[in-house]
Parts: sequence; structure tokens; C-alpha cells
Amino acid sequence: MAEKEYLTEWIKYLSDLLKLSCVFLIAVGGGTLSLLLGELTTTKAVLAVLGTGTTIALVVGGRVLDRQIRESIERLKEI
Repeated sequence: MAEKEYLTEWIKYLSDLLKLSCVFLIAVGGGTLSLLLGELTTTKAVLAVLGTGTTIALVVGGRVLDRQIRESIERLKEI
């Protein structure tokens, strides 16, 4: 019974992290896109590249979280 409660709380925690990463993804992606509008300076280009890298990292992190949530749900079904 304790393992079931633990898995339930773990799934809630991972789901909240996934929601937070989605919000960050929207914020960073929007900021990166806004840097590309208008005159492109060296500073804007560097920040846009960093923003693109961060966006990619957030997408990969979101996929990892999604996979962990799905695996935890499958383990919960077995209990």
C-alpha cells in the first residue's frame, strides 16, 4: 500500500514538473522568437542561439518526464 501511495505522489510531482517545463518552453521560445524580429545584432544573435539551445533542452526534458510518467503509471497499474 505504501508503494502505491508513493507512486501516486511521484506521478503528481512529475506531472507538475512537466507543466512547469511547458510554461518555461513557451516563455523561452517566445523570447527567442522576439529576438529574431527586427534588426539582428551580434548580441541578439548570440542570445537567440542560447535561447534555441535552451528550447531544445526543455523539449528533450519534457519528453523524458513524459516517459517517466508513463512508466510510473504502468507500474501503478501492476500493483
